[in-house]
This record gives sequence, structure tokens and C-alpha cells, in this order.
Amino acid sequence: MEVYKLLQDKVVPDIRLANVQQAIACVKGAGDQAGCDQNFPGLWQAYTNSLDISGGWARMRLYTWTGGSWTETLSADLRLGSTAWRIPKRDRDTACRAHPQTASLNVVLQDCAAYYDGSSRLYLGARQVIYVPGSVSVLRDVDYRVDNDPTQSCDPTRRDSDPCRPDDASLLVIACEAGTSCHPGNGSPAYGFDVQEMMRAQRPAARGLFYPDTTFPSRDLLGVLVHGRVRFGLSGNLANQEINLVVVSGCTANLPPERCDLTMQKNLQLYGSVISRLLVFEQNVDLYQVPDLRRYLPITLDRFLAAPGGSAVVVTQWREIGF
Repeated sequence: MEVYKLLQDKVVPDIRLANVQQAIACVKGAGDQAGCDQNFPGLWQAYTNSLDISGGWARMRLYTWTGGSWTETLSADLRLGSTAWRIPKRDRDTACRAHPQTASLNVVLQDCAAYYDGSSRLYLGARQVIYVPGSVSVLRDVDYRVDNDPTQSCDPTRRDSDPCRPDDASLLVIACEAGTSCHPGNGSPAYGFDVQEMMRAQRPAARGLFYPDTTFPSRDLLGVLVHGRVRFGLSGNLANQEINLVVVSGCTANLPPERCDLTMQKNLQLYGSVISRLLVFEQNVDLYQVPDLRRYLPITLDRFLAAPGGSAVVVTQWREIGF
């Protein structure tokens, strides 16, 4: 409520968080399709990566770089650490795996939804919806690029012809399904999305050519939908910690909100948006709001602010909120 007072001359309505768990079930193609089409149009079976459900539960198909070759791994969790991996697109498993490690990125992303180089770079194909049954951990500084052809450098001076195109956003869906350590129904659930280092767009917002009128996020945006808890626990220079994301977290209303909270433990600059049942700011945070999300995201995440009884306030210019 205190944050609302900072929006001068604005009327802030009763905003309620829509059902995150239902939305994620819709992405997987579970539950009531009619209800999904009504509440979350475009989300029904929207996932674009390859899943294995032969054991009665979902696991994500990964190819990890092991011993000089791509080895298939089935996992509920995703780690951005020291191991390189690829996530194949649906029905493109063999083709994704067949590309040699030296293949051009634009060739790899024809068949792979995402590629991580095991060091500091994450590449996602444009307009992907990547379903992770368990959790995602970011264990080192990572710069990401959302683009079908990331071999071309970003050039904001070219405006609409910039290779970092305005419609290249993608969505990471973190399901924290039953049986995983991060499921909110557990007594002490682990974090569904745990960011221990910086996670930035390849052209960081704070260092954009037009800073402070940066072009981020309209040309390089990753949205993250989490059924569970989120933590931003960064390290390093407290004055230079940056995250470039849109994050929505939530769980069922009959659970305490701390089962799906979003906690910021270090000083950081967040360029994006955070939507959660409970926001915990343990140290000073600078938030730079994303203007007009519906123009930039692969799905209409603003639906989470359009539940019955509530509506969204859209800020159409950059504005800093300091805590």
C-alpha cells in the first residue's frame, strides 16, 4: 500500500493475483481446457520444449555436454552453473542433439529451445515457452539473449531493424510439481527460482546506449512464471547488482503466502516487474518498472492482474521506486 502512494495522480484499484497454479497446468495441457481458454487464452499446451512423462510425472529432456559429446539427461530441475546444456524443442530431440558444439547459434536454435554455454551465456529461441517441472537455479552471473539469430549483435541505433527484435521475448515456466522439493505444499519448500548471481539481458539495462531512457526490455525480455518461492540472493558489489526479468510467483490461496513469496536479499537494481502474493525486501532495492508488458511478452502476463475484482495500472514510462 505504501508503494501505491508513490504513483502521483494515479488511482490504484484492488489488484488480485490470478491463479498461477492453474495457469501452469494450462501450459502443460492439464485440467479443464475450456477454463484455460477463458482465463488464460493461448496457454493451453503452450510449452515448446521436449518433456518426458513416461514415468507418470514430467521430466525435462536435456542434452548436457559430457565427455566431448551431448548426453541425454532427464531432469525436473535446471541449473545455470558450469555445465553446458541444450533444451530440445518438442519433436525436435534428435535434430537438436545432432548439431555439433561448434554449430552456429542460429542453426542450433532452429531445433533447440535454449542453449547454455556452461559459462555465462544463455541463448533462448524467440517466442519459446519452456516448461521446467521442478526448479531453476542461477549459480553464476548469466547474460541472456532471446533471439532466433543471436549471431547478430544488438544495435539500438537501428531502432526497428535492430537484430534484438521487439517480439523476441520468451517465457520460462517453473512448475514445482508435486514430488519436487520446491512444491509449495511441502512444509519447508525449497526455492522454485533461486537467483544467486546477476541475470541480465545481453545488453544490460543500466548500461544501455540511451540510459536512463534504455530500450530494455522491449528488445530482449525473459518472463518467468513460478509456482512457488523466488529468491534474489546476489553477491558482489552491492551497488552494481542487476536483474533484467519479469517474474510472477504464486500458489493456491489456501497456503500461507510465504510458501510462494519473492524475497530480495541484497541491494540490487531490478529492471522489469515482480508480481507475487508476498514481496520481501530485506535490503535496499531499486525497481525500474517495465512499461506496457503486453507489448513485449510471449503471452499476456498482464492477465495475472486482470482477475475478477481487479485491474492493472500500466505505467508507460520508466519510473524508479526506491526502498
